[in-house]
Amino acid sequence: YLETLPRRDIPTINSTTTRWIDPSIILSRNILVPKKSAKGQWHWVVLYRKGTRFNPLSVERPIQAMLFFDSASRVQRTFVRAALRKYPDRIMPVDIDGNDPQPLSKSWGQPVFEATNAMLARFPVFAIPALLYPGSGAEHLRLGMTAFGPPYSTSQLAVAWPQLAPRTVPSSQETDHVRAP
Repeated sequence: YLETLPRRDIPTINSTTTRWIDPSIILSRNILVPKKSAKGQWHWVVLYRKGTRFNPLSVERPIQAMLFFDSASRVQRTFVRAALRKYPDRIMPVDIDGNDPQPLSKSWGQPVFEATNAMLARFPVFAIPALLYPGSGAEHLRLGMTAFGPPYSTSQLAVAWPQLAPRTVPSSQETDHVRAP
């Protein structure tokens, strides 16, 4: 199966750009939850009605971001690897190119996910590498999709998604820049 993943040709860009995505859905059925009555019995009650517009960010805030990249690009692989070293529990690498992600998963010692058609239909990636993350402030109910221009640096991730790490001023000794050949 992994050898037959669809090949995708998503472009790179010259400068960093952010687009905002509304993740709201219209419920196709009632969402039911169990509720305990005063007599101690459990009953199913409607939490959200069919046809309701629902934004998952209103009840759940992801603590991880998806970092989409082209595993065929050495520069992008190096960038993602640096991001995983700096933010190991906050970044989920997603290979968009269609290569088998298992060799990278083994090499990096953590999962590398494949971008599925359903994922890309829900969250259109307009350029790579790109970070998908929950917005904050005025954008708290939207997802940011930030595509990065070279040279790639892990500091770009924290600028795009300030909740990734405490704000710090990059030192002149920072060595996480990755330049295109």
